Amino acid sequence: MDINGREYAFIIWMVFIVITLNVKKDIRDSFFQLIKFFKHRLILTVLGLAVIWVTACVALFYEIGLWSSSNLKTTLVWMVTYAFVTIFEVNKIENSKYFFKSQLKETIGISTLLTFILELHSFSFTVEFIMFPIITFLSLLSVVGGMKTETKQISVTINIILATVVIFYFTHSLYLSIISMKDTFSWTNLTELLTPILLSFSFMPFIYILYLYQAYERKLVSLKIYFDDDSIFKYARNLAIYSFRTDLDGLNRWVRNVHTDRVKTKVELKAYIRNVKLRKKLESNPPTIPHKYGWSPFLAKEFLANKGYKTNDYHFSYDTWLSCSKMVEIGDDNFLQDNITYYTYGNEHLVNKLKLRIHINQTPVSEISKKTINNLTIELLSKSVGMSSFDINKLFNKLPVSIQKDCHNVLITREDFVSNNGGFTLEIIVSIRTSLDQDPNDLGTNHSDAFV
Repeated sequence: MDINGREYAFIIWMVFIVITLNVKKDIRDSFFQLIKFFKHRLILTVLGLAVIWVTACVALFYEIGLWSSSNLKTTLVWMVTYAFVTIFEVNKIENSKYFFKSQLKETIGISTLLTFILELHSFSFTVEFIMFPIITFLSLLSVVGGMKTETKQISVTINIILATVVIFYFTHSLYLSIISMKDTFSWTNLTELLTPILLSFSFMPFIYILYLYQAYERKLVSLKIYFDDDSIFKYARNLAIYSFRTDLDGLNRWVRNVHTDRVKTKVELKAYIRNVKLRKKLESNPPTIPHKYGWSPFLAKEFLANKGYKTNDYHFSYDTWLSCSKMVEIGDDNFLQDNITYYTYGNEHLVNKLKLRIHINQTPVSEISKKTINNLTIELLSKSVGMSSFDINKLFNKLPVSIQKDCHNVLITREDFVSNNGGFTLEIIVSIRTSLDQDPNDLGTNHSDAFV
């Protein structure tokens, strides 16, 4: 098919953009980084395995009549815009609880319909032959550029260009679809709609396997450094893979315990796996702890989970049993934001101390921080000792403060920073009275005006 004037202008425009982009030093640096990236043997291996996986899936779809050679272009576009990009984003699975759920929504969402319309009518073969490598190059350059903070702006610029190209393609395809409605609704076009959906669903097991492989690699490499004896490391690696399989949480706990407790023998390695599995079994069916003795470790770690302060697993660390949340930033969006961490402490069977540790990095305390601290305090006291009304802001100038509630003690302390910025650390500790080393009356006054 001959190239018409519109298509010719489009090619000239895209080539001009590529040349212009490469004039900028940052773009050239990202280009060389891209070249180095794909020279890495592991990257090439993963991409090669992805191609083999997709080829096998395509062969299966072909056998059952859901794929034909007319879907080749759609398949190639899908590999560049979805498969390869998802491979580079596999690390997001660890930080996103709903990664695969979001992928499923995206696969069957409005984006699939838009892609379907986009692919209904192609440009001439010559235009597609020229444009596909350019779009592939820009897409990969965008992914690599987004991996580093200093090149993220480049990635944004390239994404804007790619969005413009997609809009042009979409408008062209939509226009031709409207003026040739009879040709639009056909079995061939229906397979065009199904192809990216089927490919995306069939690709998710590969992504999950890749995620498991990377997770095991990251964890086991620390054991390889830890063990002097290579035979012990190989035993530990094989034992971990056989014992945990897809249970990455159990793997993480076991590797951590091996390091902290300095496990060195095969017998100890197996024993620690049994311990991890036992703890996880207890978590699924927490034992009941009498209120006067404390709280179940597996329930206490969830007291602030709905506020974003879910802790890691309850485990022995050096000289005590504990669990803690990640440090969460609060307050105004300043250079030094305030932050909060939630801890639980006790022995192997129960928790007898809960703690909110709050770093106020700038004074006066912002209203946002005050509100957050008070809401978390109320939530913690409500879940742990049944206090549903409390106002910690009334106590900021009266610390330390100790409040008794039945068999529990609530201790609130403040420790100023050594620096001159006026910052301080605020601690809110809920504990069983008998677990305190000091008389609460020596630490402050029992203030009733905290209740509202």
